[in-house]
Amino acid sequence: MKTVRVVYNKLVRDKIPDHLRKKGILHKSSPIRRKEQILGSLFRKLHEEVDELKNAKGEGRVSEFADVFEVLEEIARESGIKTQRIRRVQKKKRSEKGGFQKKILLYWTDVSDRKK
Repeated sequence: MKTVRVVYNKLVRDKIPDHLRKKGILHKSSPIRRKEQILGSLFRKLHEEVDELKNAKGEGRVSEFADVFEVLEEIARESGIKTQRIRRVQKKKRSEKGGFQKKILLYWTDVSDRKK
C-alpha cells in the first residue's frame, strides 16, 4: 500500500492533532509562537472558512457559521478586543447607519470637488 503525504500548512482546531494520533495517522504539527504569524494564520483561516460558508447548503451552513464565529472570536482575543466591546460597537453602528436587512445595493454616487 502506497502512502501519500498531504501538505496543509494551515491552522487547525486545537484537538485535531489528538484525533489524528488516536486514528494512528502520522502527522507533524506544532503551536505557532510568533504574534504576526498567529494573526496571519487566523486571517487565512477566516478566508478558508468564509469560502466554505459560501459553498455550504442546509445544516452544513450552520456548521460553517460556527467556524467563522470561532475564528473571528480568536482574532479578537489575539487583538486584545473583548467580544462585549464588539457587540456594543455593532449595536451603535446599526443604530446610526442601519444593518443589512433591506439588502440595498449602491450603484454609484456623484462626488463634487467641494471641501468637507
